[in-house]
Formats: sequence, C-alpha cells, structure tokens
Amino acid sequence: VTRTKDSVEYKWDLRKVAGVKEEDFLPPWYTPEAWVQLSEFKTWAEVNRWAMSLFRNTSALTPELGQKIAQWQRANNREEQILAVLQFVQDEVRYFGIEIGANVHQPTSPDVVFSRRFGDCKDKALLFVTILRTLGIEAYPVLVNTEWCGTLKEWNPSAVAFDHVIAVARLDGKAYWLDPTDRYQRGPLAAHYLPAYGLGLVIQPNTTELTAIPHTAGMPQTRVSEYYSVRGRKAPADLKVVTVAEGLDAERLREQFATTPRDQIEKSYLTFYSKVYSGITQTRPLVLHDDEQLNRIEITEFYTIEKMWVPSDRNKSSYCEFYP
Repeated sequence: VTRTKDSVEYKWDLRKVAGVKEEDFLPPWYTPEAWVQLSEFKTWAEVNRWAMSLFRNTSALTPELGQKIAQWQRANNREEQILAVLQFVQDEVRYFGIEIGANVHQPTSPDVVFSRRFGDCKDKALLFVTILRTLGIEAYPVLVNTEWCGTLKEWNPSAVAFDHVIAVARLDGKAYWLDPTDRYQRGPLAAHYLPAYGLGLVIQPNTTELTAIPHTAGMPQTRVSEYYSVRGRKAPADLKVVTVAEGLDAERLREQFATTPRDQIEKSYLTFYSKVYSGITQTRPLVLHDDEQLNRIEITEFYTIEKMWVPSDRNKSSYCEFYP
C-alpha cells in the first residue's frame, strides 16, 4: 500500500503462481481464482440508504392506475389482492429494460410503467410494491444477486453487488418473497416458486444487514405416465401419455401453451415419440387441463403405433420394446 498526497495505491504482486484448473460444472457462485473487491461503502446500511433514495415513488398515481387499484380492492381478502396484483404485473407488464445512464439503477415511475406496459425488474418490482402499499399491504423491493446468491455474505457492502430486484410482501405475520418478473405463476402465495437466492437487501427503513431468503415451495415436479394397449402382432397398438406438471414445471408449460400455437406443440410431441416408434400417428388432439388454484397442469396425448411388433432376426418370433 502506497499513500501519496492525493491517492492511495494498492498493489498485488504475485510471482510463480501455480495455474488454476477449473473443474467442469462449477456452481455459478464459485470461482477458484483469487479476486479483489473494492467498495466505497462501509456498511450495508449505507447501501440501503442509497437504494431507498432510488426506490421511492414521489409522483401521484394516474386515474387509470387508481381505477385498477379500486378493482383489486374488491377482492375477497388480502391474499387474493396480492395474487391479483402479482399476476397483472407478471403477465400484463412485459419484461423489457432500457438500462442506460441513470436507468441502470433508477427505476421508472410506476405510473409510467403501468401506462406503457413494459419495464425491467426494478420497474416491475417498484410498480408491484407501490400498488400493494396503496392497498394497505406492507411490501418492499429486495435487491438480490442471481449468480453469487448466498455468498454475498463474504462481500464488502457494495451498490453493485446485485443484478436483480424482487419483492417481499408481509401478510398476517408471514413474509412472501415474490418475483414480479416471473410469468404465468399461479397457486397460493405460499406455493410460489423462487430460486435459491439465499440473501437479499430489503429496501426499507432501518435495514442494516442482508436478509436470509428462505427456500420456497413450488419446486418443479413432473410425472409422466404412458399407457400402452398392445394387441396381436399385425394389429396397431395405442399409446396414451398423461403428463402432470406442478410448481415451476407447470408455469413453464403454461407459458409454452400461451405463446406457442397448439399445432406446433402437438407436432413437437409427435416428433419426440416418432424417434422411438416409427409410423406413430396422433389420433386425437391433446387435452390440456390447467388447475390454476393448485398450479397444476395435466396434458393427455393420444397416439396409434402401426408397427409395434418387430420381427426377430434369430427366429420367427416378434418383439416390442418400451422406453421409459
């Protein structure tokens, strides 16, 4: 460390350093290489004060947004209000960011985001939080890092330690960690999926440290059942495929069916099975049942396999194969 009248110089001089071999498939939050972090902030409380100066809405709500909030006020209970607002911000406000200049850190005014129907993660989070607060529900933006996650505890406090913004809503003594940039989430608040971000900075008065974000429910789960009706060697076989997806898997399927024509999806499903069974054809349109209350999707496919039986090369017998 060299100190002069106008500056302080930090110099790391490493010689004959052994090479670093990186293993395959390392977690995103781990690097085997040495690194140095410099920060202008001494505490996370200072970072919070910086963030609070950005995440505050000083403009009045537009009449259009006020009318929408009045509709949400008529929901049966607080949880339904939160769910309705979350679904609106997730599905009706497109995720799109113009992150240059001040907009790298400064969220856009909620009334602007509402009227133009697009925004980045901080825009959508502030809109979501602002609406909930207008409804009388306690809510705050939360800064997280999608790559370093829980290892932020090893960092010095910094304003550039984060790359994403989510939100936390508090209801009846419980905290619900929610991501307004996700799409097609359904089900109760307690079952909403959130990646394992580990730690976050809750932008609220008196925040002095990073807050642990607990593991959430809504984990991806899919069960596929295949029912074969196999007849004589010269008769075609029938195949019915029932796929039940829950949690994050249901949300991914819901988005696929909302953004992709049904015939394209059926064609891709048929192509998948045609790699295993030549001559397979679809006999009926697939059936989709979406239980949004449970965040559960069931898909049923119907096929006919003309040549299920294959003659054996060794003798006059035939065989058929099944691939789980």
